[in-house]
Amino acid sequence: MITKPPSIQNTYLVLLLLNTLAASFIWGINTLFLLDAGLTNTEAFAANAFFTLGQVIFEVPTGIIADSLGRRTSYLLGTITLAISTLLYLFAWQAHASFGFFATTSVLLGLGFTFFSGATEAWLVDALKFTKFKGTLESVFAKGQIVGGFAMLAGSVGGGLIAQFSNLGVPYVLRAAVLGLNFLIAFLLMHDLGFKPKRSRYIFKDMKKIFSTSVNIGLRAPAIRWMMIAAPFGVGVSFLCFFCNAALFTKALR
Repeated sequence: MITKPPSIQNTYLVLLLLNTLAASFIWGINTLFLLDAGLTNTEAFAANAFFTLGQVIFEVPTGIIADSLGRRTSYLLGTITLAISTLLYLFAWQAHASFGFFATTSVLLGLGFTFFSGATEAWLVDALKFTKFKGTLESVFAKGQIVGGFAMLAGSVGGGLIAQFSNLGVPYVLRAAVLGLNFLIAFLLMHDLGFKPKRSRYIFKDMKKIFSTSVNIGLRAPAIRWMMIAAPFGVGVSFLCFFCNAALFTKALR
């Protein structure tokens, strides 16, 4: 078991590298992939919207899983869910499946990412505190930003090149393979240090409590309220620009 801060940092950076690399493999080609599967422009963008819906629905429940079963368990479930849903996406492309199948799979992809949300960082903070880390968390997260940015660039460009010289399905196969490697590394090296799971038999009660706490701390606090209200617009505009650019690019290729 890893019990030294440098090893914990290295594990975190490797997991972040592989996770971001796997995610970004399909970013540049996902719209082309959906259109090639037979979906219309509207259906392709709607399928991506269902991915976001999955994140909205499962963000709180998976957070409770991380608190009750452990951050390591949550991370492992995330890699499994993403790998399976990625392979389902590949199957849907090969079979020219219906929009409903793509929409359901997109929700599962959203579920997979919510297992990672906050769990990886929480594991890192607890483990470093447990091992009496003398440095600053900011320095570790800064390294994570650098590694994540590099993986994002390499994955998005690499996925496009691989698809160009093979076919649109190969990046999805590689994504599933990288997620499998990520699962193996997390299973061997990622352990919940300094964290005791909080067992609960009342999941829905806990979800209600988290929701009410979010309202009390967020929407009822003036400084935070406007940040929460502005967030959907800021994120919405960024997604609109991203998908509009993807649509224009796809039209140019046709």
